[in-house]
Amino acid sequence: MIAINFKIFTENLLLLSIFLSGFLFLGYTLQHDIIFLFFSIVFLNYKRILIYKNLATFLFILLIINSVRGFINFDFDLQKLRWVLFFLTTFLFLNYISHTSFTFSNNFNKKLIKILVLKNIIYLIFGISAEIIGISRFELQPGHSHSFLFGTTAYFLFTNIFFLITVNDLKKVKYWKKLIISTLLLTVAIYYESRVSLIVTLLFMLLLFFEFKLKKLIPLILLAPIVISILVSYITFSDFLKIYNTVVSPYDSTLGANDFDRFSHIVGASNFVFDFNNFPYNLMGYGARTSSFTIGNEIINYFGSIGVDFKFFNESEFLNIGTNSYSGLLMDNGLIFLIILLLILYNIVRISFTSDNTLNILSFTLCFILYLFVIDLRDLPILYLFLSSTVLFKLFRNKSKDSLDLYR
Repeated sequence: MIAINFKIFTENLLLLSIFLSGFLFLGYTLQHDIIFLFFSIVFLNYKRILIYKNLATFLFILLIINSVRGFINFDFDLQKLRWVLFFLTTFLFLNYISHTSFTFSNNFNKKLIKILVLKNIIYLIFGISAEIIGISRFELQPGHSHSFLFGTTAYFLFTNIFFLITVNDLKKVKYWKKLIISTLLLTVAIYYESRVSLIVTLLFMLLLFFEFKLKKLIPLILLAPIVISILVSYITFSDFLKIYNTVVSPYDSTLGANDFDRFSHIVGASNFVFDFNNFPYNLMGYGARTSSFTIGNEIINYFGSIGVDFKFFNESEFLNIGTNSYSGLLMDNGLIFLIILLLILYNIVRISFTSDNTLNILSFTLCFILYLFVIDLRDLPILYLFLSSTVLFKLFRNKSKDSLDLYR
């Protein structure tokens, strides 16, 4: 009875963490620290720690060691001690779910769908309400005067990637419910002009309606001209053009013309881990949460190497800057992290071909990789949940032995 209750307890905490991902309270995401610390306290009273020798374990050993290094590098700042506890408690949580004896309950995905729909409705209502009283919906994001509850749009809507996990469950619900959920996600992505969320939504809709017969596709066919016209106007007149401009002319130094700033972070961090003049830091990184103070120098070096003159930037602006997940994780954890990440992604792709959810898993993996290059998600435990491949395949209900016994 205790085991059953503890499983439900674990699932509910995970659902709570997913729902609260993207919300900021006083600028912090301490809700996750509280959730997983609470889990750890209860876990240690009821369960025995079993640590498996797999890539996820090695990954967390690296993250925990570097969280200690980061704490030391910040002169033992107690605020940075948070990351030591963060990785310890997150690892304990994910390691427990990874046990072959743990399986998600049959109604877990139904609960997941409900909280994701609720989360999107809340976000849309807040945005519309803000516009009604004369506040731009984008002013609700960090860095603006009216920011108080939400992270950036891509950050907040990251959890919509879970819809790719629930595709098979949603195929069983009534057709009009599918249309409502799809319309909601499409509306939120377009309303908040989140390019990555739009890509996730369109891919989700493609998977959701892919197997339907022609007569069930008729409503979608009738709506197609309207949806296409909206998307074309959105892509033509919004920041979506930055993707095209970045590919065609990545070195254009016109501010805002493309995503070169984000592109430069990715290249700068990649150059860092392969530059053995930085040994041993290129292997292990500088420690958790240090990237804000270290990546600036790599970006400046990259600018110099390609001869780009960014006259609208002052060098002082690179002393403390934010970055994306990929670049931040590389600067914090080095080449060793990149190798582990690539091995994990390779195994996810390899094992997906033994699953009856191959297309869904590959689509999810593609969106996950895309998100790594778009926004900084390092303070969200669910980011590391996806890097625990066994947990990911359990969420997809994959019954392949390889996926439940990875790397052992």
